Amino acid sequence: MLAEMSAPRHASRILCCALSLLAALSGVIPGPARAQEREPEHRLELLSQPVWHRPGDLLDIRIRITNGGDAPLQGFLLSLAAHPAVRTRSTLHSIFEGTPGAVAAAFSEEHDQEIAPGDSTVIVVDQPLASLSSLTGITDGGVYPVTVTISDPSGVTQYDEFTTPLIIYPARPEPPLNLALVLPLNELPSRGPEGSFRDPSGQGGIPLERAVAENGWLTGLVTALQEEAGELPSLERRVRVERRGRRNNRREGPRFRTIEVPQEGLSLGLAPTPRFIEELADLADGYRRGDDDQPDDVGADEPSAVAAQDLLNRLRALLGEAGIQTLLAPYSFADLPSLLDHAPERIDLELDEGAEVIEETLGLEPTRDWLFAPAARLDAQTLEELRFEDADTAGHVLFHPAAFEGDPLAVAEGCPESFASFTCPVVVRSSQGPTQGLVGDQGLQDRFAAIVQRGDDRLDLQRLFAETAAIRQELPSVANRVIHATVPSLWHPTPALWSRLLAGLREAPWLATVTPAEGVALREPVARTEGFIPSFPPLDIEPDAAFFDAVEAATEFVESFRRMQPPEQLLTRLRRNTLVAESRLWWPSFELFQNATDYIVSTEEETRDQISRVSIGGPEQINLTSQRGEIPLVVSNGASFPTVVRVTIRSLQPDLSLDPVRLEPQRINADDAFQFTVQAESRSSGIFPVEVLVETPNGELDIATKQITIRSTEFNQIALAITLGAFGFLVLFYFLRVLKRRRPQPTG
Repeated sequence: MLAEMSAPRHASRILCCALSLLAALSGVIPGPARAQEREPEHRLELLSQPVWHRPGDLLDIRIRITNGGDAPLQGFLLSLAAHPAVRTRSTLHSIFEGTPGAVAAAFSEEHDQEIAPGDSTVIVVDQPLASLSSLTGITDGGVYPVTVTISDPSGVTQYDEFTTPLIIYPARPEPPLNLALVLPLNELPSRGPEGSFRDPSGQGGIPLERAVAENGWLTGLVTALQEEAGELPSLERRVRVERRGRRNNRREGPRFRTIEVPQEGLSLGLAPTPRFIEELADLADGYRRGDDDQPDDVGADEPSAVAAQDLLNRLRALLGEAGIQTLLAPYSFADLPSLLDHAPERIDLELDEGAEVIEETLGLEPTRDWLFAPAARLDAQTLEELRFEDADTAGHVLFHPAAFEGDPLAVAEGCPESFASFTCPVVVRSSQGPTQGLVGDQGLQDRFAAIVQRGDDRLDLQRLFAETAAIRQELPSVANRVIHATVPSLWHPTPALWSRLLAGLREAPWLATVTPAEGVALREPVARTEGFIPSFPPLDIEPDAAFFDAVEAATEFVESFRRMQPPEQLLTRLRRNTLVAESRLWWPSFELFQNATDYIVSTEEETRDQISRVSIGGPEQINLTSQRGEIPLVVSNGASFPTVVRVTIRSLQPDLSLDPVRLEPQRINADDAFQFTVQAESRSSGIFPVEVLVETPNGELDIATKQITIRSTEFNQIALAITLGAFGFLVLFYFLRVLKRRRPQPTG
């Protein structure tokens, strides 16, 4: 709270006001703090402020002052300077960049408290808005920037400052600006390719476990949605509330004021990533965490599993409420233009698996008509592919502002003035018909990005609110204007920040929140086919074609394994592993991308291991001592599931015949075997190689092979006997002939 000034402090106030007057004449706020690029020694931080004010409200700005120096801070001067109302978004953006403009009014107060090195103190500025004279008697609503500065007690040396936009409305303005906000529900996949939950980022802790914890981002978001969105209990239109900052106010004045509150909850779109929802359901059923070396089984009755089940139930209820629209996203949050370039057939697989998961886990039947493309990357070629495969797909979408060539603020037929923000639905046409949608507002997306990157949550959040107010003030009397923004997909703020964001949007008198479908229906869409870009350029972080080829090869391998009729649960996990591998969530860093490779390699290894559990046994060599013989064989199934196989026996030499050469498909139970014999008949002596092949019933996948050598010796012995007999006959013949010649002839 600002203390009352004593007589010795008048000099400081006079000096500050003189500096403010000098700033008003020069058109800029003085202060070396803004010019400094290094971190200020003594730092100011905005902790809280009302999202919007009425002219009679207290400022109620709560700030923290931190001494980052090595010496105690012996008192300080806190100053507030008001600037003229913002009339354009470009002016607002220049304020965000550190140029707030002329000073219209100012006041300051000296504090004598000491702040030790490394310590901080919290000050509540609870003066009435009228303490800044330029804010007295405001009749036009809008954005009024105020700069808060901390300096030494003399006001000469400034330490730090920030400019926060006050949003002031004397009454609820009509018509409001319509806002179609979309919230993705997303997280890095936590379930590894083998089915155990682990940390894919290597930062410690399983992301999904953190999300469902009591202070986790998902818990906070679902709680905030229940409080602010969808179907809320009926409320009195006008209620009496205690004035903001009253608890710290020493001045006279009415304790309560009457405000109008919206009776309906926040309307918005939710785009749950199916893989994330599937993992949430797995967590709720009990799960395994860690790796194979140190597994840890978590039961369904343990806190993390119970929390996951509770959140899943609450999500089911929320997604069934009026005012909340569910949008279908690809199963793994895959980048659609990249898939079109490298593996277009996988787009349909992503959407099929995604719809199946949402229906099974959330009890919804998601339509493909409203499609959520990750990062809103949807171009003409991708849209054509989507609609060619299924004309009911992507009838309505959300577009990235860069999807349309030329000036995104260019005037278009049916949309307001060219100087104002583009606030119309659009329509583009493909060979399959029209696609309607909303174009993301780049300024709002930048505000969300600033919240994510800088972490100055409350100040950047207030700038987001101010951006929407500035858009409305461009054309305050034009009805049915609609803007769209998507919350960053991996932005996971604290529960308190979720609550501030959603409550602020619901309470903002200049806004009316709508679902994307309601936003498109507000007015006739503007035709933008001609300016719709043919294709987005490849992302700098996009994998090369070899990676997508590896994903496709793994997918085909799993599809071949399906012919062995493994359990559907196992097959589904392996198939979806290949989808997770192609997720764009892995692309930002080399370390994360290692997970994508792991899903491919592990899936192939596990599939190969399952296949190898079916084997063919028998002798390595068979000696035929007669013309016929038997080959005893056995097919063993060491897998944990029954399978159906076909056995083919073949020899490339025509002098060896086999019966049968192919067995009818045989069902072999788990941990069981099938024994059979093959009849072999040789028509000559020799060595005959035989190949025994175990394959799926349609012959698509070779499961196991065995090489057998058959030696035929029967014909060698016969040939030897004949040869010896012939030799003996010749010997005997010639012996008798010689003997006959030597016998003496009788004389007469």
